[in-house]
Amino acid sequence: MLLDIRKMLVSVLFFSLFFVQGTEAVPCPSGTVSFNVTTTADVHNLADLLDCSGQGTFNVTWYGGVRIGQSIEVSSQKKVTITGSEFPTIRSGEYIKDDPGASIDLGPTAGILSVVNGSTLRLNKVVLKGGYSEAGGAVAVHSSSYLYVVDCGFTNNSALNGGEAVFNQESFTHTAVQ
Repeated sequence: MLLDIRKMLVSVLFFSLFFVQGTEAVPCPSGTVSFNVTTTADVHNLADLLDCSGQGTFNVTWYGGVRIGQSIEVSSQKKVTITGSEFPTIRSGEYIKDDPGASIDLGPTAGILSVVNGSTLRLNKVVLKGGYSEAGGAVAVHSSSYLYVVDCGFTNNSALNGGEAVFNQESFTHTAVQ
């Protein structure tokens, strides 16, 4: 009986060391990381890259209209800049669908861009469209975080509890729009 218990404990220990240890986040790369998004698969790779532990700086160039297919979280004091490769056509404040330029298609069930834990997200020359969430249809800013929006458009985003384009949860968040 004692031998069986020892075998079982060794198996549990091996399982926890082998599987649990492999799930820890990898440290963020040092320096500034440049990343290009042209497909939904690139978005998944970007989300994995941003899931690193610690601080990091990421410059993302967004090409064309790409559906993200999942929420993207900028956390742990990371600094992320997303810049569109070409500016979409906007006339009289309306985004022209025939010329999407660089657009982040959030999709009705994909979620949103989320900025948390003292992080910074800068959006330049992109259109965020079709997002839906409980709060912050396109972007939700939480926990002493920063959002800077320059030459961007928001279209067809919705939220149940406010912030159809951008939602600031706390008074310690900062959003600047130019």
